[in-house]
Amino acid sequence: MLADGAMGTLLYERGVFINRSFEEACLSQPALVRQIHADYIRAGAELIETNSYGANRLKLKNHGLEERVAEINAAAARLAREAAGTETLVAGAVGPLGLSDPAADRPARPEMEAIFEEQIAGLIEGGVDLFILETHYALEELEAALAAIRRRSGEMPVIAQVTVREDGYSSHNLSLIEAIRRLSRLDVDMVGLNCTLGPRLLLDQVRQMAEIAAKPMSAMPNAGAPTVVEGRYLYMSTPEYVAGFAQKYIELGVRLVGGCCGTNPEHIRQMGGFLASRAAGRVEVLRSSEKDAGREQAQPKEPLPAWRKSPFAYKLRKSKRYVTSVEVSPPKGADLRAVVEKVKQLQAAGIDVINIPDGPRAVARMTPVALGSYLERVVGMETVLHYTCRDRNLLGMQADLIGMNALGVRNVILITGDPPKMGDYPNATGVFDVDSIGLARILQQLNRSLDMGGHELAQAPVLHYGVGCEPGAANQERETARLAQKLEAGAEFIMTQPVYDTEMLANFLARADVGDTPILVGILPLASYRNAQFLHYEVPGMRIPDPIRERMKAAGSGAAAQEEGVRIAREAVEAAKDLPNVRGFYVMPPLGRYHLALDVLSPVRSGGEQSNYEI
Repeated sequence: MLADGAMGTLLYERGVFINRSFEEACLSQPALVRQIHADYIRAGAELIETNSYGANRLKLKNHGLEERVAEINAAAARLAREAAGTETLVAGAVGPLGLSDPAADRPARPEMEAIFEEQIAGLIEGGVDLFILETHYALEELEAALAAIRRRSGEMPVIAQVTVREDGYSSHNLSLIEAIRRLSRLDVDMVGLNCTLGPRLLLDQVRQMAEIAAKPMSAMPNAGAPTVVEGRYLYMSTPEYVAGFAQKYIELGVRLVGGCCGTNPEHIRQMGGFLASRAAGRVEVLRSSEKDAGREQAQPKEPLPAWRKSPFAYKLRKSKRYVTSVEVSPPKGADLRAVVEKVKQLQAAGIDVINIPDGPRAVARMTPVALGSYLERVVGMETVLHYTCRDRNLLGMQADLIGMNALGVRNVILITGDPPKMGDYPNATGVFDVDSIGLARILQQLNRSLDMGGHELAQAPVLHYGVGCEPGAANQERETARLAQKLEAGAEFIMTQPVYDTEMLANFLARADVGDTPILVGILPLASYRNAQFLHYEVPGMRIPDPIRERMKAAGSGAAAQEEGVRIAREAVEAAKDLPNVRGFYVMPPLGRYHLALDVLSPVRSGGEQSNYEI
């Protein structure tokens, strides 16, 4: 689920001075507060927080507002409720008491509960759906707030979030490990982290939390550290940067992401795009036996064995040598001449198959079906088409997959796809009716002469279909479980994300039960140290070991760095050759430098084997 981002940051940016009570704006500037809520909802937030973080008696006393606690909190909840309507959840935000010296100033427990209960009563009056206890650095205060909620609201859901520094301790010396263990034993529905840390530093703390949390988890980072520019505090982390880490939190098991200080609606919009690309499909794809029993079902036909579906399929299972593939992106225009010239060179060099990505990084290019069909029919080069769930609904997907055979395409890899928000068209809609697991189930049906509605096809397509996997995924349990579901849906080969650490790949294969499914290992030659750092820290599923990055750093830049990147990639090919199920390699040449792909594949490349397959 996607939450909203900062409130105080936007109030500050829109003219509310930092020495004022931001919460009082609910009374004096209600239209502004309501507008910020609406901006977050338009950006995709499914849960918004009331502008009440510091609306307790002790903090409001600093502004002479201690007698207006109930009024401010009720107004905060009403404004959020008006913006949210019935489709968006409203969480009553309750922060710490804001004591300068808690050891000396903290009231006794009954008084703390009374202070929080006054705030909570106003939020309930205004119509909140749940509570979020956020940015707490002392569990004594959080527990007092929780007791007040339970006394007032009974079973209303509660999210409990603490904040820690980079060293894993709060400003009041509360350790992350102690905090999450104690929170997990409380009567709360979700535990999490927010504030203090930017996206990268919070990731380390989320990893620790994931190992010990006994409840669903949340994570809401700041947009980096604030920078003073012309007297104003600004947060410089880009929405794309913050959203990339939100995806990593999800991979570690986090179920609610949002933003804290410095984040704005664009950060949330970008997060929503990443979440859409990682979420399971919204439409359940059932096997025909599970469909409406009241209608007579067409009987599935036995599909061809995988090795008979294409020359590529035959080589993966019958050839004694490794299969080689190079990724070639479709052109951005309609002219195929430059691409065809490169493909002919790869063909002459003995490359077995070209794999064609589908709108990589959500950029508009020629459809892979058009390029693949031309290469198959005119050039005589076999292709593997990437097919994503991003751009087409269920009807369009089935139509495309059925039509591929008529155009000479027989190999396809099924991918959920990059969200549109990542690319050149941030306002484009990502469809994601299903994810790659659901799409594999659809294709399993089509290969058996049935559409997903259970209707018999006049002629079944013959498609050899594979799926991707991320050996370096942060959440290994989730990744192996998803791969198992893909294989259960009939996937006939596996293509990995780029691999640099072959030990990591070996460990992943030891955990994953892939049977005898052939694997093509992805190889992406590094172009520079900066490139290595970006892939390691910013791209989910990519893990580049420290020694590899140090080698790239020592290589310098330019041609020397490029040569070192090729050496490292070639070493990965050599090391992976003898791993179980590895039947080939595919190279993603950096910046279209296809000659580097040939260098990388030199340990396994030979040319021209004919495949005796039958259709």
